[in-house]
Amino acid sequence: NSVYLEDASSSVKDRLVTFARLGSLIRIEGSGFKGLKKVYINGYDTYFNPNYVTENNLIINISGKTPTIEADSTLRNTIRFVKDGTEFTYTFQIRSSAPNISGISNTLPAVGDTITIYGSGLVEIQKITFPDSVVVTTGIVSSKTGSYCKVAMPAGVSTNGGAILVE
Repeated sequence: NSVYLEDASSSVKDRLVTFARLGSLIRIEGSGFKGLKKVYINGYDTYFNPNYVTENNLIINISGKTPTIEADSTLRNTIRFVKDGTEFTYTFQIRSSAPNISGISNTLPAVGDTITIYGSGLVEIQKITFPDSVVVTTGIVSSKTGSYCKVAMPAGVSTNGGAILVE
């Protein structure tokens, strides 16, 4: 029926979500979980502890090895529950890990120069905000592994420096 993010360090420890990221601990609420044999997230055979399974709840960690953008299109954003003689597929968005920046190829690029942003989780980047609130939403190219993305330096960014936000 629904998926909840379990986060002991959050002020809201159990909250209803519409997506989850790799590495997230989630609680899936529904019915008929007793006797569950397998769970496949985006087609990936995901381990679950049978002690965290009740008739109406399942607590499971989304493995960092779960494919996201490279998952087969028919399996992407699905959680498949398998029991003896029956199975059910639930549509639920699984996203890569949150972006993390570790470095930038050029700290003083000219307008139009391509810069490479290095880090992790840099897949499906839809928006980059530069200093002075200059936003780029097109022409962003990500590596398949998420280790970098490339974008042309936009006009309007001052030379005073500042933060880059990748979404």
